[in-house]
Amino acid sequence: MNNDQSPIDPASLQQTASQVLTVTVKSPGKTVFSGPAQAVTSTNEKGTFDILPFHTNFISLIKDTVIIHQENQKEMKITLQTGIIKVYEDTVHILIGIGTKT
Repeated sequence: MNNDQSPIDPASLQQTASQVLTVTVKSPGKTVFSGPAQAVTSTNEKGTFDILPFHTNFISLIKDTVIIHQENQKEMKITLQTGIIKVYEDTVHILIGIGTKT
């Protein structure tokens, strides 16, 4: 799969439209995104993964990109070197720019 493409099938987003994730993306000193999302796509050392409502709780180091899938098939793509993602009860916290020298 091309890293610029999301593995999310738009039909699966419609099935979960009644449930949403609460997503916050922060970098040092500012909030990059805060709001509802239907899904989140990112990459870790094992490959590309998706987070949908009711996803199991977990924490992971992430790299390359985060794609926030919003309503009406709108996507917000954030490019990063490294970050941390934490998922707990349909709330997704993403910290980017961790360990990056400025």
